[in-house]
Amino acid sequence: MEEIKKEIVELKKEIEKFRKLVTDDLTKSIEGSVERKLGEVLISIISTLNNELIHEKISTSCSRYAKCTETFSRLLNDALRNGVELRAESNEFEILYKEKARILSQLEENAPYENCLTCFSETLELLKRQEKMLKLFKNTLKRSFHPNIEYTDVDANDVLNKLEPISNLIRIKILIELSKHPRRFSQLSKVTGLDGGNLRFHLRRLADAGLIIQHKKGGEYMITETGKIFFDRLINLLNSI
Repeated sequence: MEEIKKEIVELKKEIEKFRKLVTDDLTKSIEGSVERKLGEVLISIISTLNNELIHEKISTSCSRYAKCTETFSRLLNDALRNGVELRAESNEFEILYKEKARILSQLEENAPYENCLTCFSETLELLKRQEKMLKLFKNTLKRSFHPNIEYTDVDANDVLNKLEPISNLIRIKILIELSKHPRRFSQLSKVTGLDGGNLRFHLRRLADAGLIIQHKKGGEYMITETGKIFFDRLINLLNSI
């Protein structure tokens, strides 16, 4: 009987290892597929935006307009396509954009006109912005699949301070209402059943936390972008439990 129990325990361990292996492989497969698909979309969007901005920034009266816009677009798009394939934290990614900046600088040295400096400067800014956008995309995607939290860095008071503004029924009602539409003081008064200083107290707490804002003095109250993201994530989290 003891031998059978041991075999069962070992079998359970093997099954658990297999389950974890399959899960990890499946997660990596999904992550890779999502990154490829989103990468294709990102390339299309950034490439289109780059081309539009290049044609907008470079003077059409310049005799080298066509040649330079083509050169700049090709350099940016090449960096974009190669950058999507690399990890944002890798040396290859950093090297790629340094190399593109070096090529741009080298081309600038041979520029024939004084006004060329403006065009090269604008293109360099587009290259830097593109690098930041790719890093943001890749890091955001990575956090979505690998939401590792270093709990040694979590401060209990900081968590409390962030949760405290919404740890109140009245303020939750206000956020729910403002998530639908901007509201005037009188409208929020009807929703909460409060008026005067009592309601202003709760509005002030939410405003001080950066979750809501009042449009001009006496105008409508609106939820801020920070407030919308924070409240949306909180509701999604609660609905998933």
